[in-house]
Amino acid sequence: MSKPSKTRNPISECETLLTEGKTEDALGRYKQIMASAPAQFDLWVNYASFLYRCGQYEEAAKISQKAIEIEPRTEGYHNLASALKMLGRAEEAIEAYKKAIHHNFNSVHSHHDLAVTYESKKQLEYAIDHYQIATTLMPQKAHYWIHLANTRRQAGRYRESLSALRFALAQESSQKAYAHMHTLFDEAQDFDINSALVENVIACFKSKANDPMRLTKIVQKLFLHQDIIKTLISRLTDKGSDALKELLEDKSLNWAVFNHPAFEQMLYNLPIQGVDIETLFTALRKYFLLLTIENTIKDKLWDQSHIFLAAFACQCFLNEYVFFESEEETKQIIELQTRLENALKNNKAPDIYALCLYGCYRPLYKLKNIDYLLKNKNVSDLIRIQVQEPLEEEQSKSGIKAYTKIEDEISQLVKAQYEENPYPRWVQPTALNTYPLKDLIQKIFPHMGNDEFNAINHEKPKVLIAGCGTGRQAIEASLSFENADILALDLSASSLAYAMRKTKERGIENITYGLGDILKFRDLGEQFDLIACTGVLHHMNDPMEGWQTLNDILKPGGFMRIALYSELARKSVVAARDLIKKQGFEPDLNGIHQCREMIRKLPDTDPIKPLMRWMDFYACSTCRDLIFHAQEHRYTCPQIAQSLDHLNLDFMGFELTNPKILEFYKLSFPDDTYALDLDNWNILEQKNPDIFAEMYQFWAQKPE
Repeated sequence: MSKPSKTRNPISECETLLTEGKTEDALGRYKQIMASAPAQFDLWVNYASFLYRCGQYEEAAKISQKAIEIEPRTEGYHNLASALKMLGRAEEAIEAYKKAIHHNFNSVHSHHDLAVTYESKKQLEYAIDHYQIATTLMPQKAHYWIHLANTRRQAGRYRESLSALRFALAQESSQKAYAHMHTLFDEAQDFDINSALVENVIACFKSKANDPMRLTKIVQKLFLHQDIIKTLISRLTDKGSDALKELLEDKSLNWAVFNHPAFEQMLYNLPIQGVDIETLFTALRKYFLLLTIENTIKDKLWDQSHIFLAAFACQCFLNEYVFFESEEETKQIIELQTRLENALKNNKAPDIYALCLYGCYRPLYKLKNIDYLLKNKNVSDLIRIQVQEPLEEEQSKSGIKAYTKIEDEISQLVKAQYEENPYPRWVQPTALNTYPLKDLIQKIFPHMGNDEFNAINHEKPKVLIAGCGTGRQAIEASLSFENADILALDLSASSLAYAMRKTKERGIENITYGLGDILKFRDLGEQFDLIACTGVLHHMNDPMEGWQTLNDILKPGGFMRIALYSELARKSVVAARDLIKKQGFEPDLNGIHQCREMIRKLPDTDPIKPLMRWMDFYACSTCRDLIFHAQEHRYTCPQIAQSLDHLNLDFMGFELTNPKILEFYKLSFPDDTYALDLDNWNILEQKNPDIFAEMYQFWAQKPE
């Protein structure tokens, strides 16, 4: 007997077609089914949901309305609201969500999605109310707590934001929660200092969920809060470094604080910023070096002090030895170098204290026979950071492909700078979500319609990073742009070697690195859907010549992301460059030391003094890039407008890291809905010269 045939569910067939990517076939089949469907609520509300998932928002709204007419139930109103929200009809969506909640107050998804809609309208208190209801109804949903925390942060309710993130982490150890915690700690530090806060900070470091530089302010607050740190800074201010000998013998001081995991993470992951901490660490380093030369350091310091010293050495390597060094210290380091190299030559493990102190002044990988320390497979973090990784970078340089010649005189000077000081040395990229290029651009610039993307391959874009430096921008492009094919070129082999190592660490495979000069990029023989060139053009002899070259290899309809220095925001930089020229400081380590020391001693009223608030002041490569650069041009908004007009590029808007700047603009110029008027931006910047301290970062499009 033959087996009876199974009756296939026609709606299941539609779902199968959709899963297979056959959206049009699925929609057509479903429409046929519904043509003879009875007036049953469940049938029509499910059809509306299907249409929504297919991106048919207009039709989904109509069918949702039909389902509501059959029976006014929560599911119908929720589907209607979701479709209206996607159509940009937020006010109507809000009313529909309210009706969904009216019919069933316990509809957690309606509360949550209503909160999302309120948040998009910047009605933060209403959003908070409904996020709170959602977390009450379904407390096990970690992402509800994260959304609540994010909205509280935007509303300036920082302590409540931290509380919500802690609830999120109690549900699951979420990288997203830690990424938001990084952002919170970067924006606010007014929290009770207790063990819970310290544990949060340590967990953020270990999560590697975001750029650890965002933890700078909070971890330095924790550090400066310690009694021993307060005592040390106070005594150093009163008596100078001579006080250290007396303080080290004071048994009432808790020197073991220096071994605290939070401060250890700080030293390994981010350059210290701030005069007081730098003064303290410079004095400690000098005194500890003297004790090392005298062979008394182990006896004089606290138990397990080598743990701190190893982290301290990595801090100095990370900031590229930016702390001031006296002539006496230089002589002692030469003596210590001889001692260490003799031990390595005889295949003897060098004294750990001597090794750490040398690493506080000079990179260990440059010691002769240092590869002896790599024989042990389980190398310490100090050896990994100061020996293994730099040697890996050195070895990889020879294999870097040259895509163009580098012949321009200024290009060669810039190349020399970044060979000596790869810029910037970074640890972890910013936490980012991956989107198709079109979706990401529309997220940043909502006024960009779908028809603006017809001329490019926005599903698999070809991306050029013009001047990629140490790779952070290329890696963040890989993390941001779905299915992107990325070519990242730079003048400096040292920078590229750093970039390649960091890319390998993250297992990223869609970036190709190479040597090249923007002036020669026409020789690539390729055209790109997107070109990113941030912080590069203003270092060229003729920025417009380089910009024109990039424009020539951009596809019609393609996009360009540019970042340029602001003339108004860099007045202290200009003053510092004039000082450097007048004093004859060389762009080397000694020159940077001498210049920084002079700036530190300037009165607070000096126009150069604000530089000490800039993050870039506190590491060698960033300080050199900030005030010693071989070439620098600066721009104003009118000059940007003139340049874009010359290149026939359409201004799409500024990409602002601080959303409050855009809010301020819209309050000042309410008629400019999309903030596209560069004359208005010029007026705003004249009144607020620091708004583009992080450079003008903007997008432009080449007409088809």
